[in-house]
Amino acid sequence: MLQRLSFLIWLWLLIPILLLVYSQMTRPTTGLEIRQKLAVSLPTNEDVQLRLVDGFRIQGRYAEGIAHTQDFVKRYPNSARGHKALLSLSAETGRVELAINSFQQLQAINQVDANDLVSIGSALSAKDPMLAMHHFKKALVLNPDSLEANINLGSVLLEMRREKEARPHLEKAAKIAPQNSTAQVNLGILELRSRRPKVAVEHLTKALKVQPNHLLAQKLLKVANERIRIQTTSPRQ
Repeated sequence: MLQRLSFLIWLWLLIPILLLVYSQMTRPTTGLEIRQKLAVSLPTNEDVQLRLVDGFRIQGRYAEGIAHTQDFVKRYPNSARGHKALLSLSAETGRVELAINSFQQLQAINQVDANDLVSIGSALSAKDPMLAMHHFKKALVLNPDSLEANINLGSVLLEMRREKEARPHLEKAAKIAPQNSTAQVNLGILELRSRRPKVAVEHLTKALKVQPNHLLAQKLLKVANERIRIQTTSPRQ
């Protein structure tokens, strides 16, 4: 009787463990896990390693993506794609010094393109807007139709209250990508500053169609509508 009771207790303790093991064995393998296994199996394959970095980025695991890319470029210092990936990740996460270092590595191997100039400009925009603007302008020399270069340059100029210079870049960005909420919101700001609230409403409405919860667009739309109300109700001189 005692042996039977001991066996039942042991079985009762073992069942949860068995269920956990079974669930792990039958759990579908995720795309990231497959990429991780491939990266271990093919440590020298650039495509495989950078696909893993993309997988980390997609899941928002930027720290792991940066660490993996740093390890890769340490082993392969002439990998332009590796340095580009590290520059992009660094810019996205505000790692300014790391972004600068990655950009310098690309310069050293003469592999800088328009996207890299946009990335380094984005990383520097808060710290050094003038230098950021310089990089965005260089990006537009290489690729005049770069959406990100036009948006970023227009945004920096708008921040500096240089609306006349900002306008053509923001308008071009909106023409390239009409559904881009950043371009539409910035154009809304520009039109409010230009005392054209009706035009501002058009841009802000477009932004909110794409991104209904855009708080700044919502706030600016209220301001624009209020200015229109004041203009229409004020007696004309």
